[in-house]
Formats: sequence, C-alpha cells, structure tokens
Amino acid sequence: MLKLSRRTTTAMAAVVSLTVGLGAVIAAALAIAAGDQEIAQALRAGGLAIVVRHGATFPDQADTDPLNSTT
Repeated sequence: MLKLSRRTTTAMAAVVSLTVGLGAVIAAALAIAAGDQEIAQALRAGGLAIVVRHGATFPDQADTDPLNSTT
C-alpha cells in the first residue's frame, strides 16, 4: 500500500480542486459565449428595443454638459 505524507495529500487535493474549478469556469464561459451569439442573432433580426441606463451618480457631481440641463 502506498503511503503519502499529509503535505503530498493536501497538495494533490488542491490540484484536483483547482482542476475541477477551472473546468467549471471554462464550461460557464462557453455557455455565456453561446448565449452571446444567440443575443447577437436576435439583435440582427431586428424588432427589439435596447434600453441602457447609467448607474447612480452623486448629487454634488458637476454637470459636464451645461447646455443640456434639466434644471
């Protein structure tokens, strides 16, 4: 029977965990890429509206376009 040290066993477990984790990341990236292709095809087909909203800003943030002011 092969006897491994605790350090070797821990290192092997870490390598296996990293390998499995990397495989999951690659699988997720491929799924996202496939989803992106479907979205791109739907956009090319037309008939859709795209709404983009910027994130929150600070109330004291300077207005960079003073000619287009709502106040």
